[in-house]
Amino acid sequence: MKSQFFFCFFLAVLLLCAFSQPAQARPTPQASLQQVQQALDARDLALFERRVDVDALVDQGVALLSERLKNSGQNGAALPPTLMLMAYSLQDESTAPAVRAMLKKELSTFVRSGIKTGQLNGQPQQNVQAEGALARLLPNISTGAKTLRATGEASIQENGHCLLPASLHDAGNGQTYALQLNMRPQEDGWQVYAINNMPALMNMLEKESRDTIQ
Repeated sequence: MKSQFFFCFFLAVLLLCAFSQPAQARPTPQASLQQVQQALDARDLALFERRVDVDALVDQGVALLSERLKNSGQNGAALPPTLMLMAYSLQDESTAPAVRAMLKKELSTFVRSGIKTGQLNGQPQQNVQAEGALARLLPNISTGAKTLRATGEASIQENGHCLLPASLHDAGNGQTYALQLNMRPQEDGWQVYAINNMPALMNMLEKESRDTIQ
């Protein structure tokens, strides 16, 4: 009887200790963004993809780029031959889906290989080039070091996601880009899944491209 009492007492103590442990707080959106920078610096694609939904950003970017290419073709804008061909193909509903799928594949390959090889963050490995057709189509893309940091507090949305103001400085061209990052909670942090101001960001990049050509 006494041994049974001590066993119950011991079990109660274990349960008390277990339930009295404070729950580990989820890292802040700012801390998760710092991990994105760490992933870029270390060419750590696995960590980068834990904190950035690459496929979701690619989908967002391709949808916007496709619309702009389509409009460029209609407006007769001056484009490189390959992009002009894409622009015309996007105007034809029979070929547009295949072109969008190709853009998603190539952009995804370009981003992931650019991170692994250091091509997109000022740490290119010797004799190693970023993969994919876009690496050849965009030879003038900046390969300078990128510095990503939060510039304010995250605002929590009704769905539990957050909007984090940030900036991306490109040492290759000296430009700093303002970002509004949509992030969703995960068990061990937050993940970027969209850029809320991507249209404005693309406007700025297009202007830079035109200025460089001129």
